[in-house]
Amino acid sequence: MPDAYCNLGIIESERGNHSKAMDCFTLCLKEQPRHFEAHYNLANVYAEIGNYPLAKIHYQMSIEIEPEFPNSHFNLGLTFAMNKEIEMAIRSLVKYKDLAIEADEGLVDELINGLMRTIK
Repeated sequence: MPDAYCNLGIIESERGNHSKAMDCFTLCLKEQPRHFEAHYNLANVYAEIGNYPLAKIHYQMSIEIEPEFPNSHFNLGLTFAMNKEIEMAIRSLVKYKDLAIEADEGLVDELINGLMRTIK
């Protein structure tokens, strides 16, 4: 049943129904608290609506469950940047770069360099 809730959440998210998507992901997590996809997708919804503190929590949970999934690190890096946690953003983006097989290194390097300029 948790996978069904997660799949419904993804569908609702793609339709732009953020409230319904969050409800579905939350129901999934109620039944299976360590459901990777639910944490990751819930984080994406929170980031999309600008709730970066909650997005950060769920990206961190997704990384705790699946530490080798590169996109969690990339999105967490962006979330840290939006929260003005620049050093943490850089660390997350570097980790993404290390894990991603087909990372657009130019884009990631540009993001990292831009963030580094803000702390100098």
